[in-house]
Amino acid sequence: MQTGDIQGRHMAVTFKSGNGTQHQTPESPLTLAEYLELSLDMGGSLIMMRPRVDACANACRKSGWPGGGLRSYGTIEEALADEILR
Repeated sequence: MQTGDIQGRHMAVTFKSGNGTQHQTPESPLTLAEYLELSLDMGGSLIMMRPRVDACANACRKSGWPGGGLRSYGTIEEALADEILR
């Protein structure tokens, strides 16, 4: 399995709507979007695995890549993975 790196972790994004109301986007959809964008850029699929109880490994899989087509792109905390997978 090859490894890569994903940059730019998000905590939350706050924005104002047209009527001045503030809204906050939680970390989980931003993190998911980041990993999905990476997999689309790579032309592969996002794979989330739980090798440990407290973390979730994220990888991108594409047929034709050496070593079974799986590249690791980091881990996220279990609670964040749970939010994404709900």
